Amino acid sequence: MLRSFLTWFLLFGTLALSACCANKSCDCRDTLDNVVLLRFDVTPGSPNAFARKDVDTIIITRKPLAPLSPIKPDTLRLIRTLAQADDSIALGQGRTFPSAALPFFKYQYKIWPASDPKQVFVVDSLHVQSRPEAVDGCCTCYQVIRKDLHLNGDTINLLDPTGQDKPMYVQLEKQP
Repeated sequence: MLRSFLTWFLLFGTLALSACCANKSCDCRDTLDNVVLLRFDVTPGSPNAFARKDVDTIIITRKPLAPLSPIKPDTLRLIRTLAQADDSIALGQGRTFPSAALPFFKYQYKIWPASDPKQVFVVDSLHVQSRPEAVDGCCTCYQVIRKDLHLNGDTINLLDPTGQDKPMYVQLEKQP
């Protein structure tokens, strides 16, 4: 069967372009764009700080936002050393919870130190939006244009105020 010149040209052109892209690494620095980072305040002398020993074990529950969802809530216990007490907790697809039937922003999360179950932090109404920033045929990088959540009913904006797309952390402080 004879193929037209255009068919062969498109075939080899596609192969050449894909070979070019296979050898190119993309440095987008957007691996944390769809992740929400939370951190317990353990700063010595801070009036609302937790003691390191109080946040060595953290309980996190998540349940679907949809009230009639067939997906059951689940719970995770994070056990950390005292040196890890100020490490961040990452909420995102495949991050803290290993699997998810829904995108991470379609859940409500409750986070608290196991030593003090009255210090519950409720995270919901997560919104993350991105737009393509740089497209060169092989790579597509994204710029976050909206990233916010509700923490115990208060809206928190997580966009980098400098516009450099750096990760922002939600500081979890001891409640009175």
